Amino acid sequence: MVLCDPKGGGPNLSFQAREKPAERRSWFHLDLYTDNQHEEVERLLTLGASRYPWRYPSHADYVVLEDPDGNLFCVVQHSEKKY
Repeated sequence: MVLCDPKGGGPNLSFQAREKPAERRSWFHLDLYTDNQHEEVERLLTLGASRYPWRYPSHADYVVLEDPDGNLFCVVQHSEKKY
């Protein structure tokens, strides 16, 4: 489920169901949407994030990063797709 700001000014909140508890990672996961993924990834890397070795599908529109505490999050290339 994705909750969107109806005026388009705020961030979206996305909730994903799981069949079993997370074993090693947090239940909390952020997807950050941006119009310029490359710049945003570079900015986050300078703030302390690191690239996570993810196996990406060929059509991936996201980059997986890890914060300094080990939490994974994604930087997603924004598209005009409506939820």
